Amino acid sequence: MMLAPVLTPHGVLTLRPSGDGAALEPDLGSRLEKAFAKGPGHGLLCLGADEVATVLPPELSYWREFGGRYVTALCAFSEIGADRAKPPVRKSSLPSSLFSLNSDANCPKGSDDIQ
Repeated sequence: MMLAPVLTPHGVLTLRPSGDGAALEPDLGSRLEKAFAKGPGHGLLCLGADEVATVLPPELSYWREFGGRYVTALCAFSEIGADRAKPPVRKSSLPSSLFSLNSDANCPKGSDDIQ
């Protein structure tokens, strides 16, 4: 299964079949497809929390790192509990390191447009 992350001009991350992407194990590809079918947040959460130790091609490992930083930032919110909904997260309340990936040399095409 060949899948590649695609960042749309509107800043939405999707996962699409690709003829030039790296081949993924069928189980991994299925998990990622199911997560991204629910939305980009679910896809990033799957990459950043569920696939931490999984060997991924570079274009997916970039987004796993981004998702992992988001998961780490969410864990820092002490007011989130099992019986409460996640509060709205504003960019200003997240550590700046979450967004430092945009300045990395290995950024996927289009990721520099994220504000």
